[in-house]
Amino acid sequence: NNPIWLECTSQTNPFGYTGNSTDDRDALIITPNGGEIVHTRVYNTDENTKQTKALITLSETGNIEAQISIVSKGTQYDYHEFLLREEVKEQKLYYQNYFDYIDNVIVDKIELLNDKTNINFTENINLNIAKYISKIGDRILFAPNFFNRINEIPPSYPNRNLPVEIDRGYVHIDNYTIILPNNTKVETLQESMTIDTKFGNYKYTIKQESTNKLKVNRKLVLNKGTYNKDEYQGFREFLLTINKFDKSKIVLKITS
Repeated sequence: NNPIWLECTSQTNPFGYTGNSTDDRDALIITPNGGEIVHTRVYNTDENTKQTKALITLSETGNIEAQISIVSKGTQYDYHEFLLREEVKEQKLYYQNYFDYIDNVIVDKIELLNDKTNINFTENINLNIAKYISKIGDRILFAPNFFNRINEIPPSYPNRNLPVEIDRGYVHIDNYTIILPNNTKVETLQESMTIDTKFGNYKYTIKQESTNKLKVNRKLVLNKGTYNKDEYQGFREFLLTINKFDKSKIVLKITS
């Protein structure tokens, strides 16, 4: 009783998947009894997910080794699945651009898994990052949100004329385990942060599980919707606050 929509230009999309070019549209069906206007599938916010997990080891020299897993579903799937058709050289360049706020990223290993039955895409990546930390005397500073930050902030408009439209909502969940060098101890961690607005919500926690192990949990929900032009500044402030917290650093003290 429900139509099955087939993407009309892609030869690689999973059967019945409508991604970011054909979802949430009015369509004309031609039937023996005449034309009929119907609407293609709308992906709910909680269906559009990207979950990033990482094991991150920080060396005494300030270098980092990371094993990362990124699983994308819903419309987020469409943003990543194309990597399967790229050459290895282009894939490595993609990840250097994807993490463009980090210098000295070296991609050691890439494994891509495309589950077309359940429509999810998994990226397993091993990275090396040289000199990630900042060192001031016997203290080390670094941002523990390594691999998923809000970096692009909408421009400021003193006289906004149009409403704000978020055409697709999404959920980003990040879980990092950070292994610290044995010659350090935690001096300052970030406070937990919770932001709740009509545009979405953000929750961040960092906890010390043992002497040399930290756990970072982050969740960002962006809600689909159309908002009055007077609410644009509130939307921008929401992203600015997240951006500031995503970049904030913790402090370790070198003990030997």
